[in-house]
Order: sequence, then C-alpha cells, then structure tokens
Amino acid sequence: MKHVVVSGMGAVSPAGWGVHALLDAVTAGHRLEETFQERPHREPVGVRIVPEPSAEILNRLRHPRLRRVSPISRYVVWAAREALDEAKETLNSPTARIGTVFCTTSGCVSYSRRFYQETLDDPSLASPLVFPETVFNAPASHLAAVLGNRAENYTFAGDAGTVLQGLALAGQLLLRGELDGCLLVAAEERDWLIGDAFRSFSKSIPVAEGAGALYLTLSEGAKFRLNKVTDPFFYGADTTRESAVVSMARQLDPGHEGEGAMLLDGVTGSSRLDRPELSAWRDWTGTRRSVKTVLGEGFAAGAMWQIVAGVSALRTGEVHRAVVSLPGSYQFAIGAEFAI
Repeated sequence: MKHVVVSGMGAVSPAGWGVHALLDAVTAGHRLEETFQERPHREPVGVRIVPEPSAEILNRLRHPRLRRVSPISRYVVWAAREALDEAKETLNSPTARIGTVFCTTSGCVSYSRRFYQETLDDPSLASPLVFPETVFNAPASHLAAVLGNRAENYTFAGDAGTVLQGLALAGQLLLRGELDGCLLVAAEERDWLIGDAFRSFSKSIPVAEGAGALYLTLSEGAKFRLNKVTDPFFYGADTTRESAVVSMARQLDPGHEGEGAMLLDGVTGSSRLDRPELSAWRDWTGTRRSVKTVLGEGFAAGAMWQIVAGVSALRTGEVHRAVVSLPGSYQFAIGAEFAI
C-alpha cells in the first residue's frame, strides 16, 4: 500500500462546505452548535447539520441528474469534485480510468422515510419517483453520471470501519493496474429517524451529516502515502469490543511511540461508548484530535473526516505520521496509518 497516495481531498460537514472549514473547526476544538430537528409525537432530537450552500456552491451543483436527489448525493458530488480539483484531475481524457468507492452507514434515509410514510398513509399515492433515491448506491450512481465516469463503481454499506475497507479495495484496484485513480467517498444525511435511533445508544451525542472524499493514485515519489490498513477485528458473541479495539491499536502502534505523530481517534464524548478506545490508546504520547467530539457522530462520513484531518496534518508538516482509529459502532474495529 505504500505506493498509494492521496492526491486530493474534499469535505462537507457541519462546519461548512470544503476541507478548510472542517480543518478550522477541528483545529479550534470547540463543539459545534446543535440544531433540534422535529420528530412526530416526541421531543425534538439534536443534530449537527450542514450549513445552507452559497449561490456559488449551488451553481457548481447544477446538473440534470441532481434535480431531485437526496441531500446525501449533493454532498458526495461536492466532496468528490473538491478532491478532483485539488488533484487537477479533470476526467476529460476518454481513456482515464477513474473508479469510485462509496461508503455509507445510513444511506438515503430521508427519501426512504418519505417513501415508506407515503406507502403507510396511502399505497395508491406513494410516488414511484421517490423510490430510486432510497437505494444505497444511488449517490454513487449520481456521482458517476455527473463525472461521466464509466470505470469501476462500488458501494459499501456498514459502520464507520467500512470506509477503511473501501480504502483497502481502492488501493488494491490501483496496485493491480485496473485504475489510474480512485475516488473514495463517504457520506451521510440527517433525518429524525437517524437521531431517534442513535438515542437508543447515547442521548448526549448528536448525529451529524456531510461527506468526505479522497482521490487516490499511485506514485513512487509522492510525499503523503497510505502506509497500512489493519485487519478488521470483529466483535460480537465471542469477542468483546474492548479486545477488538486493543488488537487494532497494536497493529498500528505496538510500542505506543507517538513522537511526531497524530492520533485521529473516534472519541465522541460519551464515557461509556469511548471507554474501549480510551483504554486502548491510554499510552499514546503524540498529538491527539477527536474529530467526532467537534463535529458529531457522522458514521461513515465521520470516519472520512478523521482521515482528511490526519492527511492535512501531514501536508502542513505538523506531524510525519497520522494514525486513524475507528473502533466501530456494531461490526468491527479497524485502523489506518498515513505517513510522509
């Protein structure tokens, strides 16, 4: 994986549209303000939402394919285009083989809720126009159409750790020579259903929406590279989440030597949910940033925000190694290391 490099990055988050807005918020370290979203017959639920786009952003998102899409697809397109712009990749070449790997936890939930609500209210009036936007791979399909991309296009659905599985797949496709470049994108959108469901696990952590993107290529001499992706350590009936996170941390930093390194952890601010990760990294001596504490629980998008923050720290020279720790929500613990 050491020849796989990050050539461009993009982001949409509750901090704003673009990587710079995300980095400013994470560096400041102050928790963003919550917005309370109404839900039927119950008290509002706290969420962290993406700010309304400016006229310039809306103009860049003008495309026939994006007229009636769910917000998640607009986040995906913006983040991907920002990553491609940074890499100066135009996709104009008819021979360019640019693949897409899209990762999500909840998917197009707002349209799914709307469609099923219409079905429950009166099946004869449920709009068939809404249904295509309920499937998990709709955002990846829209992105490919907007970019005019005909190369490999994959969608991963799972918890935050799925993003690193997508990263490993992207790296393999590049190393096997099947692609010239690959967009790795992760995104989520808000809906009261997501906030309501997450309250079953924590009432103090607001869910967040947005997207993140990496444009990955191969290079022998590039400065910022993917060093490794750990094995996925599943937990469940036979293995605890605590032991899975410890196993992941050992693969990333066996000696807990943090000098010149930054840990991008998945700490949310909940003492109960964060306990396994805090314990696994208790001996870490380097710089540490908790992206979710600032931006909220962004699930797959949140994992990408951690990666973007880590690679950005490498680019500015703040550190020479960025370690991303994803303890997972319900599947497995997994991590990655980026380095100069």
